[in-house]
Amino acid sequence: DLAGISFLWESYNPDCWWFEIFECVRKLCMTGLMIFIYSGSASQIVVSMLFSIISIAVYVTFKPFPSYDDDVLAICSQLSIFFTLFGGLLLRVEVTKDFDETTFGVLLIVVNSS
Repeated sequence: DLAGISFLWESYNPDCWWFEIFECVRKLCMTGLMIFIYSGSASQIVVSMLFSIISIAVYVTFKPFPSYDDDVLAICSQLSIFFTLFGGLLLRVEVTKDFDETTFGVLLIVVNSS
């Protein structure tokens, strides 16, 4: 009887029953896998950004939630992760020394507040 574990897929559209598996793999890749890639390097951020882009593509393609609003929220969350990583990459590679830290900080807050 699968009723005891139905919480794993009942939040998703029936054709996206597998999405919780994708979510677990995504979270493992974005956290656990990153420790094996030059800690604190730009390469680590770039690999995270690639996983983030793949996640965005999967969310946009499959729209796994029954509610349109939930799909939009999930896509916005993935975009927020991507832009936060992009900001981290800009800081890591020091694209320019002449940038306004206040403006940069406000932009990161806005991206993560939406």
